[in-house]
Amino acid sequence: MQTVMFEFITWQSFLVGVLIFIVTFAISLAIVSFIMVKIPPDYFRKDTPRELWSDK
Repeated sequence: MQTVMFEFITWQSFLVGVLIFIVTFAISLAIVSFIMVKIPPDYFRKDTPRELWSDK
């Protein structure tokens, strides 16, 4: 039964899927890292006003 379900998956399609996953993961990690670097060090403190993205 399992061989019938997975026989359409080839090594090439599996590797393309893994490559797409790695590329999109790296892009999202880069975007999150960029945003975290731009946030001021005291952004998450409750006693300081939030200046970043306050007008958006």
